[in-house]
Amino acid sequence: MKFLGAIAMILFVHATDMRANPRISVDENLEFAFALTTLTGCPENDGSGAFPLHTTLNFKLKDGYMALLEGFRSSGEMRYMKEVEAQGFKTYSLVSGILAGVGPDVDPDSEWIRQLPLSDEKKSAVVDYFRAFYTLKEKTGFSAAYSANVNVYNGILEKENRKVSIAGLINEVESFFRDVNSSYEVLFVTSMWPGGASWSFDGKVSILMGPKYVTDGLPDAGTTSELEHLIMHEFIHPFVGRLCGRNAEIIGQYSALYEDDRAVFAGNHVPDWISAVDETATRAVEVILCSGTQKELQEAVAEQEKLGFKYVPAFVEALGIHYLPYRDTVALDEVFPEILIATFSSVTNT
Repeated sequence: MKFLGAIAMILFVHATDMRANPRISVDENLEFAFALTTLTGCPENDGSGAFPLHTTLNFKLKDGYMALLEGFRSSGEMRYMKEVEAQGFKTYSLVSGILAGVGPDVDPDSEWIRQLPLSDEKKSAVVDYFRAFYTLKEKTGFSAAYSANVNVYNGILEKENRKVSIAGLINEVESFFRDVNSSYEVLFVTSMWPGGASWSFDGKVSILMGPKYVTDGLPDAGTTSELEHLIMHEFIHPFVGRLCGRNAEIIGQYSALYEDDRAVFAGNHVPDWISAVDETATRAVEVILCSGTQKELQEAVAEQEKLGFKYVPAFVEALGIHYLPYRDTVALDEVFPEILIATFSSVTNT
């Protein structure tokens, strides 16, 4: 039984409308999922050299969950989940299902299950995986532990929400792309890695982010600047993802470039060339939106090169030629093919 990596590409989010008053929040099921990942390891880290998808920080909230779950490390449910994960069911797939609303009473005929690119046998295994996940959650008493920490979570969220205007970031990104999404949510996951990830489906966008520091004993998502950059980066991804999907044929013409930088991309959980272009374009737009001066832009581009994303400078240059002077009258969708060709032709012709 072999699962397809494409499971993680079927992405859903909660239906809650976050446009009116978007705020950072938490989700009980995601807290449980990443607490398990922190305890037992994640299937993505199979020798690829990529960073772990769970936190390596130490704080009281995490320690309490680890103590609670330790006795269930070898439970039947955990053993079954690890068997399925060994066949290719990844952390991203679990998160996708949770965000889609897959709950304890898993419906095999639900939209999320039906759209998985798997055989009926493998879909049945996914259903059983979620049943094991929620059965384990009940057996551990995690819900009671989560509820007992409500004041801790409220303190964390009050602090994080004071740092950033999510509505302002949404407006800035939508203005840049001349495009919109129907809803947004930002979820702080205390046992997640110190970064972010975004899921989108049918115009609904969900962002997850983990702690970068421990401050006063509590997980901390970072400074105002770090948080703004992270959230903006993840808000950009769904827009860029749609553009890449519409231009997959052009992107495919340069797919050989992935091998040149496989170590950088794989180390950042970027598994293939179209995802690499998505990440490159997202970083290019991010440095443009987050730079107030030309000097800041140059420094931000240089930093991306230092991190190994060597196509970002060419992408920023292409955006500056083909889109930025005309963005008041032209949608990025209209000139994205030209930007792709200009970016990667310049790279392959050097």
